[in-house]
Amino acid sequence: MSLSSLVNHLSAKFFLIILLVTALVNLLGALGPELAFDALWYHLTIPKIYLSLGQIQHLPGGLLYYSEMPRLAETLYLFVLPSLDEIGPHLVSWGAGIGTSLVIYKLGKKLSLPSPLALLPSVIFYVTPLVGWQSGSAYVDLLRTFFEILALYFLVTKKPTMSGLAIGLAISTKTLALGSLGILAVISHFLYHDWKKTGKLILLAALVCLPWFLSAFLTTGNPLYPIGSSLLDSRHKLNLDLWNLPKLFGDFFRLWFAPEDPITPVYLLILPFFLLNIKKLWPKNQPLILYSLFSILVWYITPRTGGGRFIMAYLPAWAILIGSTVAVISDRFVKSTIIAAILFISLLNLLYRGAATTRLSPYLLGRETKTHYLCRHLDFATSVFVDCGGFLTKTIKKTDLVYVAGVHNLYYIDFPFVHESWYRAEEVNYILTQSQDINAILDRPSILNPSTPGSWQLIHENTLTKLKLYQWTSS
Repeated sequence: MSLSSLVNHLSAKFFLIILLVTALVNLLGALGPELAFDALWYHLTIPKIYLSLGQIQHLPGGLLYYSEMPRLAETLYLFVLPSLDEIGPHLVSWGAGIGTSLVIYKLGKKLSLPSPLALLPSVIFYVTPLVGWQSGSAYVDLLRTFFEILALYFLVTKKPTMSGLAIGLAISTKTLALGSLGILAVISHFLYHDWKKTGKLILLAALVCLPWFLSAFLTTGNPLYPIGSSLLDSRHKLNLDLWNLPKLFGDFFRLWFAPEDPITPVYLLILPFFLLNIKKLWPKNQPLILYSLFSILVWYITPRTGGGRFIMAYLPAWAILIGSTVAVISDRFVKSTIIAAILFISLLNLLYRGAATTRLSPYLLGRETKTHYLCRHLDFATSVFVDCGGFLTKTIKKTDLVYVAGVHNLYYIDFPFVHESWYRAEEVNYILTQSQDINAILDRPSILNPSTPGSWQLIHENTLTKLKLYQWTSS
């Protein structure tokens, strides 16, 4: 074996080791309780309520309004929540991260990425801190990312039918993937110059995701609900000032220098080399280059209330372009330096993720209960429920009904309850408040006055969680 072959062989082994270690670290993260805001707000709470009701139905009120949006991931969670709690959805996300990395590898090979570098794009993507965090969360962005890169893979391999099905699943996971359908339609026509094939791709995608939008229309009169409703503020509107180039470039570069969700500077590091070598890259990477350019435009137009999460679906294609860029650099010293820099940053990201996972150690080793872990790490200023101290669990029976007011994230409630946003004058045994005045609650019309004479008495208060429990006491 020549020295060059030996170096290539060792590089591939090293890339594989990084991927395997990262997968293990991410798996440990997936075995911990859920802490993330949106997951506790609706990704987990909606399927849990469906399970308690025994059916999938419209959830009224102004809290769980996202229950009308496409929710393929939340539907999958119905099958794993009963036996695994939030660990089941975490494992779905973890598997989506693994699946995305595999498709990245397959697509890179299909685009003639040489064997020594074939695993590099997977490393760049999978070791990204954002991906590591999402791998241990019930957020749906990784599942969307998996379906989107799968759709691109099928399009490049001349399977537009499968591409349409895959992007339809992505839209069924997150409505924002509608923008990616537009990108794939443009690339499809560029590749095939056949409107019928492009139309078939769009039609199949529409048929896959149509039930979700039809359900929203029949329930609310708006197929995109809550988009376009008064429930969403101006931050959720489209950004149509396309000619404001300083803003476009400013927003793009802030992703790397001041992100809400940490990505990795590798993408920005390679950008100058990509621009210098774009002529060399164009013949074999046309679909990928077009996809990447249009993805920046779509990302800019769509609301970005989710920080770096909303660009994650495009990172796999960008990672493959990085691998292709490194492959066409002829100067060995420059190429070796770039690979070394990428690996160094990737190892730092892995260490960062590993350090973040160590806080789970007491819980995973059985030295700390789930409730104690949650009470130490959750931010109760976000109106999340946890029964720290266990008083509520000991007091409230399965036959009781609790009126809940002021609590925003309901997932960890394990007793029968009705939230203030969908209360319909049911007779309740307790009132549970979080940072709300009981008198203001009792002033609401036709509410919370059992038929027997008496009054609501405070029986428990938790200073950490700001929860107060009131019980009806007969006079």
